[in-house]
Amino acid sequence: MFTEEYCCIIMEGTTQSEYAGYFTVTFYVIVKKDGGNVLLPKNIVKPFWSWNDSLEKEELCRQIDLMKQNGIDGFFMHARGGLVTEYMSDEWFDCIEACIKQAEKLGMEAWAYDENGWPSGFANGTVPQRKADYRQKLLKAEAAEDICKLPENILGFYEIKNDGFTRLENFKKGCLVISFEENPYYTDLLNEEAIKCFINETHEKYYSRLSGYFGKSFKGFFTDEPQYSRISAPWTGALPQLFKESYGYSVLEKLPLLFYEFSGYEAFRSDYYSLVSRQFRKAFLKQIYDWCEEHNCKLTGHMMGEDGLLSQTESTGGVMSCYEYFHEPGIDWLGRQVSSPIVPKQL
Repeated sequence: MFTEEYCCIIMEGTTQSEYAGYFTVTFYVIVKKDGGNVLLPKNIVKPFWSWNDSLEKEELCRQIDLMKQNGIDGFFMHARGGLVTEYMSDEWFDCIEACIKQAEKLGMEAWAYDENGWPSGFANGTVPQRKADYRQKLLKAEAAEDICKLPENILGFYEIKNDGFTRLENFKKGCLVISFEENPYYTDLLNEEAIKCFINETHEKYYSRLSGYFGKSFKGFFTDEPQYSRISAPWTGALPQLFKESYGYSVLEKLPLLFYEFSGYEAFRSDYYSLVSRQFRKAFLKQIYDWCEEHNCKLTGHMMGEDGLLSQTESTGGVMSCYEYFHEPGIDWLGRQVSSPIVPKQL
């Protein structure tokens, strides 16, 4: 995996917590070599800093001092399970500002994690609660025997045959019904208006409180594993119109090809997921990237399903095409084992 030009540095340190005792943090950094010398980049380590208790400004600043003393030049303020202080409250932002000021004093970088949990995009539940149309939508196909037990949000009825299918105008006993289900806890990342809501509830609130630090000691936002789906084909209300404009035929006429391998399924699935991935990048990544450009800060983070091409199709449509909209793209490297090189090589 590593060549004469590049090498991997493994840094390991042990620290002590009043609550968790001693724990070890390991960092893996791929760096460039110049002859026999290793060229270390500035700000080589910026760890996720878990905020998982009742926050106290004095204690937070004390921990920042310890980071600096141990060679850490930046941090990501990251809401985690166990957080007692209300996320995005006045008290939350008072703590954020105190940490940014301390970072400025010590010549460090302060970054914000853009969510309370993950995957990013739901603004601690605010976005999917705002409107039903903002909720993630996933396709479902099932045979229907009883017209009184049909699902909600029906997109089409289809008669399945041995060698294909026919779209029906109305319900027929035993027909295939394709509908979408709403996830009340996550956001439709293909919906541009939903992502504007996410930005308003997150990024704009940071800017309204902390604009004077943007581009200085406050560097930007980390977005974590945004995804249009992981378990089923995604859907969004604008998809029929977008599909017709892109390919000249109706997506509703061909939907069974997402579930059956009838003639033409390869071409349809290629069209479908190509459009979905473009819309995901446009609605979610580009809007946030453009906002950061306009507000003198950066977007970093990592994508869902980086480990393989199939998992990328299911969740993002391909991580490499997403990197266009990151100022500093990243990867998720969990554990200590170096196995497949696909994740860092894509980056």
